[in-house]
Order: sequence, then C-alpha cells, then structure tokens
Amino acid sequence: MTNCKTAILATSLLLTAGCESKKTAGNEAPTMPSEPSVATETVPATPTEMPTATPVDETPAAAIAAGDPAPLVAASNALAFDLYQTQSAESCNLMFSPVRISLAFTMTYAGANGATADEMERVLHLPEDAELHGAAVTLLNKWGAKDVGYELKVVNRLFGEAAYSFEKPFLDVTKGAYQTPIESLDFKGDPEAQHLHINKWVLEQTNERIADLLPEDSIKKDRRLVLTNAVYFLGSWANAFDADITTKLPFFVGGTKKESVPIMMQVDKFGFARVD
Repeated sequence: MTNCKTAILATSLLLTAGCESKKTAGNEAPTMPSEPSVATETVPATPTEMPTATPVDETPAAAIAAGDPAPLVAASNALAFDLYQTQSAESCNLMFSPVRISLAFTMTYAGANGATADEMERVLHLPEDAELHGAAVTLLNKWGAKDVGYELKVVNRLFGEAAYSFEKPFLDVTKGAYQTPIESLDFKGDPEAQHLHINKWVLEQTNERIADLLPEDSIKKDRRLVLTNAVYFLGSWANAFDADITTKLPFFVGGTKKESVPIMMQVDKFGFARVD
C-alpha cells in the first residue's frame, strides 16, 4: 500500500551589510537599515586576523513563556493572501508556506527598530503589543509534539559572519522562542565554503530531500547573516492508495509539455464543503 506522503519545504533569508534605509509608504518594498540593531562589526586589522568559524552557540537562553498563537496566526493568514495575490499573477502553479515565511521574518523582527520595524509590522500585519514571540513558542511546541502519528520537523538556523558581534537580546529571543542558535561562519574569507556548509545542513535537516537550497554565488563576501528555515513532514494518508493500481498517465508540465508520470488512484466516497 502507498500510505505515506512527504512534504519538504525550505527557505533562506540573506542579509547584506551597508544597505541604506528610508521610510516607505504604500506598497513600496521595505529596505534594510544602514545600522542594523542585530549586530555590530569588528573589522580585523589584517586579513590574517580574520576570526575563524566557531561552533554553534549552544549556551542556554532564558525561556520565553508560551503565549496565545491567535495574533500570529491571523498575521500569517493576512500575509498569505497578500503573497498569493502578488505571486499568482506570475504563476498559476504555486505552492508556498505562509506560516514559515511569517515565522522567519517575525524572528528577525526581534532585531529590528525604527523605520525597518515599522515596515515589517506593516508588511507582516503584526499587531501592536502582541506577545508574538510567545505565540511562536506555542506553535513550535505544538508542531514538535511526539507520538501524534506523523513526523513534523520545523527547524531554523542562523549563520552569522564571524567578524560580526550580534547583540545578546536578539540572540536570546531567537534561541528562547524559535529554538534557533547562531553558527559563526567566515563569509568574508571563504564565501563558497560557507555556501556548501549551509546547503549540507539543509540537506541533513530535510532527510536529504533538498540538496541545493542556496544557489551558486548566492553567498558573497559582504553577507552578514543567513537565516535558513526548513520543514520536513512525513505522514500517512487517511485513505491509503493501493500501489498496484498506480498507472502512468499524461501530465502537462507548464500547460504544454506532456510527460508520462505515475499517477496514484482510488475510488471512494468523500465529503466536501462549499463555503460562500
């Protein structure tokens, strides 16, 4: 019986130093601040004094209390409609995970201030005075529950430039709420090696399903922070498919190119809902 389904999703966010910032209005894209609040940089006197990559920071952070997930869920849903409206105009074959995008940016929002924080609040629909990081604790704990009949793994990792000193309050939030430590890498000295290292981490976290999350040349010497987010799901179908009746049928790629692919099939009665 073909009784399992797997979903693997991964994203990355790359931050570069030296960007300018200004307050935007309407639907203009947010920009990064020239002095990000998440980090300060220590410039080595000579290239030979470049800090080497250090192990993942596993020092414990103060626990952040679980909170009501409703505000974060509502914000994620609003972001989903915004993203679908813009992305569906470019492609009718579309799949994305709004909550992963929302969680990743809400985590980085913990290190934002000024115009950047205002822009993130607007784009992400973040409510004022909501315990957003506590809401993330609740969601991640629920998704990480054991003995639920399926495997769901949501993992985040920060990869930071070794020459940068990231501020402790920001790192305390990423670890305490999002279970996300930071790993120091030498982006300045050997960006390609760090590119391969990050892709290897993603490959391991997705049970070797996603091999090249970061494309070639995506890591430059001016990178300061890379956030990766991966989701691995393995569960059983409520109604299992019989592998013996899987049949090759035509499938149209891009609406025009026809290929023969194996199609699972079953005949049964299923309920449905119609919502006005």
